[in-house]
Amino acid sequence: MNNQEIYEIIKANKSDYYSCDSKGFETEGSCFKLLEEYNGSNAFEVEKIFNHLFISAGKELIEYFQSITDQGRLGLSQDFLKNQCRGFKVEETCINMVLSGDNALEHPLHGDYEFKAIPPEDHKTLQSFMDSCRKEDIEEAMIDLEDPDYRIILVYKDDIPVGYAGYRLWGSTVGDVGILIHHEHRKKGLASAAVAKITDLCLGNGHLPLYRASMENTGSVAVARRVGYTPLWESYEGVIEG
Repeated sequence: MNNQEIYEIIKANKSDYYSCDSKGFETEGSCFKLLEEYNGSNAFEVEKIFNHLFISAGKELIEYFQSITDQGRLGLSQDFLKNQCRGFKVEETCINMVLSGDNALEHPLHGDYEFKAIPPEDHKTLQSFMDSCRKEDIEEAMIDLEDPDYRIILVYKDDIPVGYAGYRLWGSTVGDVGILIHHEHRKKGLASAAVAKITDLCLGNGHLPLYRASMENTGSVAVARRVGYTPLWESYEGVIEG
């Protein structure tokens, strides 16, 4: 899959999600997504792709952001937003990465570890793994049994799950990859092997794998790079204080 094909898939995905025309995405401008669950909240999400800003927020903040645009155009930097928005504060910045080749770089499992595919509805098995993990690690991986991933594989050692990899669909084309390795089994190459495995499964199902990680989580970003992912765009979450 070449860069142009990737761009077209991302364009179609964003056009569908934000209900806007993708023809102007290479120009400086903005699109807005109303998140009803954010109504009354001071939180927002921003993505910068193709010289365009994509902003998701509740009704009040959407109206506020629209009020500071100039004929639908909005500055492209955080500095601009900080200067224009009262109390603008970035809480987390994420890097969004796509695979640079046609397949993930190979990272086989070593030792007594093995992969097993798990149906998303197998809550008992998934819950047993999550119960063994630290709460902060689960929150970082954003695993949610009420909204399970489309495809899931677990890493086992001696019939005990010690690692998780899955992806959820964005629309019909993009597979958002997630990974969690139990803290007692890290630094053994499991993360790279699991990300490579789920990435190839995503590709085999005809989906474009997307890997997201906090810029502060340098270990996660390094894993993605080892598997062959490369940064495509940044996104960030923030609040308007006061």
